[in-house]
Amino acid sequence: MKINAIKPNINFNAGKTKLYTDFDGTYFPSNQYFVQFRIPSDILMLQKMYGAFQKFFNIAQGQFETIVTTGRDIFDLEKALNIFKKSNVNIPPFQGYIFEDGLKEMKNYDMEDFSFNPEDFPNKLYQPKEQVRKIIKENSNDLVIVTGNDWNDADMLNPLNYIDIFGVEYNRCISLEELLDREDVINAIKKLPLISIVAGNNDSMKEILKIKHLLDKKGIHKIFQAKKPQTELLQKIKEGMRVYSMENSEYKNNLSTELQKEIL
Repeated sequence: MKINAIKPNINFNAGKTKLYTDFDGTYFPSNQYFVQFRIPSDILMLQKMYGAFQKFFNIAQGQFETIVTTGRDIFDLEKALNIFKKSNVNIPPFQGYIFEDGLKEMKNYDMEDFSFNPEDFPNKLYQPKEQVRKIIKENSNDLVIVTGNDWNDADMLNPLNYIDIFGVEYNRCISLEELLDREDVINAIKKLPLISIVAGNNDSMKEILKIKHLLDKKGIHKIFQAKKPQTELLQKIKEGMRVYSMENSEYKNNLSTELQKEIL
């Protein structure tokens, strides 16, 4: 297997959205880790869910990319996707993959070409944060959406982990209530081209949901919850895009007419 040190470079223009989605418990909402479909209703549920996503991707073509970020290794995910095919579950194609909680990254599932995360202690936060940083630096008016359901997704979902891009400190020694009363923190969160979606209601998401509650009270809608991802995840993605489009006219104006109708 060939290993490249250079990551794929994806150019963004205004109106584009990049989704980083966890696999198990989120984009694959079943709790069957090894994907052994024994219950016909699971297959029907996934066919319906992915059919809706495919329809949305067709509308958003050229303006939406999906990156799967998973704790699985490359071969474990490949096994899962093969079981999907055998079960007549047509999962829409992805534009990239991040494995082992951020350690390895591939584009277009090319088993001969993947790159390592240069961080010594990688996690799922690294890649979406770099994309958010790029959007801000280039003033491209694009959007990053992150979604996950468990402890290894928490750093990626927490908007406070991104505010240092603006030079604002995330002080973990004070309460969330006090932190989110600071003007510099709130202003930084408002400026983030980021939407977070919590899938399910796992105990490990309590802090993220508390941040959501505190921000919602201030009229800042950066975090959403899809309690039933099989029916609500796509809905929350569209809702997040709609909220961001109301705050960023450049993003909205560069969405296709069909995509604007779909989310507004």
